[in-house]
Amino acid sequence: MNAYEFPLPKLSVDIESLEIETKSLHNGNFSVKNVGGGVLKGKIISRCAGLFFEPDEFEGATKINFSFNAATAGLGIGEAIRSKFFVTSNGGEKEIPVSAKLIKMSLTAPDGQIIANIRDFFEYSKKNPSQARRLFIDSEFYMLLLATGYEFMEVYESLHKDANRERATDNFFVLSGLKKQTEMEIFFPSNETSESENRDETAEFSDFSNQPPPKNETANEKILEFVQMPGDSRKIYGEFKIKKSDGGYVDAPLIFDAPWLKLSSGKLSSADFDEENIATVDFTIDPRAVRRAVEISRKKNHATSCEKNISTQNEKFAARDVEISHEKNHTTRDEKNISTQNEKFAAHDDDDFFSSQKNIFVREKIFIGAEKKISLEIIYRRLPPLVVKLSRDAYRYADKGFIEIFNNTGMNMKIDVFCPENYIRFSARSYPVGARGEISFDVKLSTFLNAQMLFRKLPYMRTIIELKAKIPGQEIKKTLPIIIGEW
Repeated sequence: MNAYEFPLPKLSVDIESLEIETKSLHNGNFSVKNVGGGVLKGKIISRCAGLFFEPDEFEGATKINFSFNAATAGLGIGEAIRSKFFVTSNGGEKEIPVSAKLIKMSLTAPDGQIIANIRDFFEYSKKNPSQARRLFIDSEFYMLLLATGYEFMEVYESLHKDANRERATDNFFVLSGLKKQTEMEIFFPSNETSESENRDETAEFSDFSNQPPPKNETANEKILEFVQMPGDSRKIYGEFKIKKSDGGYVDAPLIFDAPWLKLSSGKLSSADFDEENIATVDFTIDPRAVRRAVEISRKKNHATSCEKNISTQNEKFAARDVEISHEKNHTTRDEKNISTQNEKFAAHDDDDFFSSQKNIFVREKIFIGAEKKISLEIIYRRLPPLVVKLSRDAYRYADKGFIEIFNNTGMNMKIDVFCPENYIRFSARSYPVGARGEISFDVKLSTFLNAQMLFRKLPYMRTIIELKAKIPGQEIKKTLPIIIGEW
């Protein structure tokens, strides 16, 4: 009766292939071991000329040394062979393919890796970028390029003089056709929330949010929008990410001009990117600086507008003097009303200008890179405390309408409403309003006023509705122009 070992031996070899490039001789090693039971025994059979093993028989776990002699294999410069060898044992057999080439020259890296051409150098630089940059300026690398017939030696010699070795090696690979120019894009991870974090530890979380990007953004143009409630002047903190296409060289300035926006860095370099080729840029929005910038801009615009208005009004007054001299016998109560209304509209224009400062909207583009190919637009909006609007701009002589009210203060408020004309009627003088509300009104002209408009052939009348609300520390006034008679 035969006795069998149990469990049986099982062969394991720690290489899958041999790829050899050498100037003459090449030495190396690999290991065999038993991953089963019993005792592993075997031998190595070479089918490759010039490839020898020591030992060529083994028992148990063994380190096998090998050597390749290009002369024995009969190789000339630039010639290569493909062959194989077998590892056989009582625990199985494995076939190992062999590729061998005779070259003029090779370079040995500090870690012992053989670099025989620029493709080897490119692959080596991916794993050992700092060592590759040192080899790039080594005289042996220059000789290797000459020996392998590198066709852009003038380019290499020019790049060799660049003190920025990282930039030089990256440009070398690009010009050699081994990689493309490194590109960047704004990157928003899909697993991250879009809301920014308020880092003011002394305050509660602000009522602002990062809105979904508008649909018209492109791959190279991204948009972040932030909305802040009135009365909240705390700084807003956020971040955006830049992803580059590969591990190549990057030196990209971050270009913007807004005084209310601060970035954690003025430019991006390769050191700012992690192993996944992603860099994070933190930013801060200062609402107080936003308000100062907006007020300066609006004062400049207002001064320009006033100069234009003065010129226009002088022309109107001159024309009005002529008109009055021709129609001084036709002064009526309606003309006095029109004069009064014109004064109110002028006051309304000033009121609109100053009250509109509470509604702040600014935007700024951050360009990534001197070429300005990609950009991120940051939009900041601070809501006004109170927004009011009419259901329509114009109403018939007998009609109904309402005022829509948006209260952004977060507090309940009482709104007083007033119209100087008695043909617009409200059911009350004051109305309580929460976050949103509507105040309805009726339009009804008297028979006398109707007849007067027909006699004067006036197609419509203009007037205003005034609203007033008080919140702690502030009185809010709004004026709504309204037209009666047009549809």
